[in-house]
Amino acid sequence: MAEKRTLARPYAKAVFEIAAESQSFESWSTALNILSIAIQNDSVIELSKNEAVDLETMVLFLRDICQGNLDKTTLQNFIRILALKKRLLVLPEIAILYEAMCNEAQKIIPVQVTASHTLNNTQKETIEKHLSQYFQCSLKMDFEIDPQLLGGFIARAGNYVIDNSVRGFLGNLKIAMGDQSWV
Repeated sequence: MAEKRTLARPYAKAVFEIAAESQSFESWSTALNILSIAIQNDSVIELSKNEAVDLETMVLFLRDICQGNLDKTTLQNFIRILALKKRLLVLPEIAILYEAMCNEAQKIIPVQVTASHTLNNTQKETIEKHLSQYFQCSLKMDFEIDPQLLGGFIARAGNYVIDNSVRGFLGNLKIAMGDQSWV
């Protein structure tokens, strides 16, 4: 996996610089995510490996999947370079690294919130407000449900974990009462 990241890094940096220059961060993000999903499809993988399919056909096929606000020539040239260098299969890593660069540049922290049940908009906004105050920056929230949680939520942001679940409260209570076997 580290090898793919190493191969992907210069391409992600190049796309980031293009996006910064044209202020098209979101459009590039969408295009890279679409390309990442497409290139992981078994049929597309086989098509990319098929010697009967010429490079330009593959480039145009992938470019046309990404119908968006991007300059078609720039996108086409990016895909062509990846195809020529046989780097199409590292597109998922390029997308991940690009997102990380965008988040860092825009001072946005991605936060994964796992809750015991579906949260309504008010609950999501309350959690986002409190976490935003805690981290003192903008957040990109992603919510998921884990029925294994008895109640509350667990928020993960980078190396930080905020355990606001029932199990977390019970664990803290047990430690406060002197029982170290919980740790």
